[in-house]
Amino acid sequence: VTLTVSESTYAMATDAISGSRAWSGYTKASQRGDFWVLRISPLQSAGFPAAALSEDQATSLTALLRRKGLIAP
Repeated sequence: VTLTVSESTYAMATDAISGSRAWSGYTKASQRGDFWVLRISPLQSAGFPAAALSEDQATSLTALLRRKGLIAP
């Protein structure tokens, strides 16, 4: 899994799929067990394994998601 996170977008690529979306396209984010889940709508979401991030990257992602209003402060 290759993740690319910026202030404006999130992108993920695997051997099978790839895609990106602006943060404004997500409504909520949460960590569920061993995965991060990025909610797009009540029926759609994107996810990736939490283990794909180092501890520093996870801390940075959490801060970004808070700034974007996708997780509670």
